[in-house]
Amino acid sequence: MTRRTPLAQALRVALFSGGVMLLGFATVSSPIAAAQTASTASAAALRVSAQAQLEGGIYELAYDPAGDALYVAVGGGRGDSGDGRIFVLDADNLALERTITTPNYNHGLALNHASRVLYASNARAGTLTSVKLGAGDETATLQLSDVEAARAREERPVQPRKVVVDERNDLVYVSGVGFNDEGNSMIWKVDGGAFTLLDTFDGLGKGVAGLALSPDGERLYATAMGDGQVLVIDSQNGEVIDRFASGGERPINVAYDPDGNRLFVTNMGSGTVSVLNATDGELLHTIEAGEMALDVRVDTERQRLYVTNRQGGTVEVFDTQDYARVSELEAPPMPNSLEIDAASDRVFVSSRTYNNRETGETRQGDIVYTLSP
Repeated sequence: MTRRTPLAQALRVALFSGGVMLLGFATVSSPIAAAQTASTASAAALRVSAQAQLEGGIYELAYDPAGDALYVAVGGGRGDSGDGRIFVLDADNLALERTITTPNYNHGLALNHASRVLYASNARAGTLTSVKLGAGDETATLQLSDVEAARAREERPVQPRKVVVDERNDLVYVSGVGFNDEGNSMIWKVDGGAFTLLDTFDGLGKGVAGLALSPDGERLYATAMGDGQVLVIDSQNGEVIDRFASGGERPINVAYDPDGNRLFVTNMGSGTVSVLNATDGELLHTIEAGEMALDVRVDTERQRLYVTNRQGGTVEVFDTQDYARVSELEAPPMPNSLEIDAASDRVFVSSRTYNNRETGETRQGDIVYTLSP
């Protein structure tokens, strides 16, 4: 039997908790009302403009401006087996256009717009899937984590999670969440064109989950949930250049702001977003973002910060200059991941199913929302 340490249990709940399998086809329904608090002129008109009911346990999103399409990773429910799926939605109205079948269930998602290749992390299988978009949507799988060896040692395998793409150099980086108390998390570096493993940056710490890349491709920023840290890593050789305190409890995701050289870090444990100087880790500000702050994205053009408040069922919008909350939009039951279409001023949100094991209460999720003026 696989041994679960207290850290492993906490990370498992935080990173891969969520939905049950929901049956039915994707449909487009009427938008729900948007709850807005104080707002600036730039964010006052934001509302939930569309929503779609999906199924299967959805996770991350990737937007493709070339085809105005939204890709949705399907992670499956507890105990599910079989092929994985990626839903392809019309980004304008969230109607289901087609379904891509993949060898494994999908969690993280990132698109190389230049090469037209979509990458999906497969947490359970320990793999990375590539999809060459086009006729046939050709898929391939790359083994990252030695799942069988870990299970033979009665250990929990390191699980691929966040995927980021360096389009300039055609590289892919994937965070690997380590569940043991010795800090066995890692980051895999993949040649996107050849789809081969180039390097493994290991020994990074406990529960490395979130990942961001500097625009020049030279620096990786990673969150280590179990250590309460943010790591700065040389993307060429995996050297850990620096480690910062995250400024909160259980840091999970990170977004880099090139205009201000800032890191925005969501802290699930404290329900905050830490604003850090990306060079020296100085804590510039702490934003109260609601219970279980999860994903974070920056719209530099409009100076907006988007944060999913998973437990509160909302997406919080902040001004990146003075850090004031400018809007709060409902995206129930459990908003998970964000994707931005900056050109059209749209934000897409995936929301997962709520399950309370103690009370038996369930609220249907697997919903994608569009936030727009």
